[in-house]
Amino acid sequence: MNTSSHLLGLDLGEKNIGIALGEWQTKVTWSVRAIKFNPGYTRLIDNLDHIVQEWKPRVIICGSVNATQFEYQSLFTILQQRYALAIFFQLEDSSTDESRTRVMQLRTLSALSKKRAGSRDMRDALSASIILQRWLDTEKP
Repeated sequence: MNTSSHLLGLDLGEKNIGIALGEWQTKVTWSVRAIKFNPGYTRLIDNLDHIVQEWKPRVIICGSVNATQFEYQSLFTILQQRYALAIFFQLEDSSTDESRTRVMQLRTLSALSKKRAGSRDMRDALSASIILQRWLDTEKP
């Protein structure tokens, strides 16, 4: 039995997949990275292998703005078979907008505006963090 208090969050976008981690007891989440979507999810799995090995999350929370969980059934099957973790799906309607606002705020406070390509990755990873945070705020441990 996995006794870790970590959770893994994924923002399933059409072009990018944001990745975040969270801690169940403190209900704190943080952005990890975003990766480009590719058919077969090989890029995602390569990244997740390292994250799952290091952090040992006990669940995966997947969110998407435009899709239903049935559109990602092949990914869920891959994740369940590979990691043997519970997977929850959450339809998100504003995590991308909220992350866009957060990135704009960060640009004001830092030199992020000089790295426009990095801001898109940051937005996708922030979206994953927001999805995970919302799930944590509504779920009981």
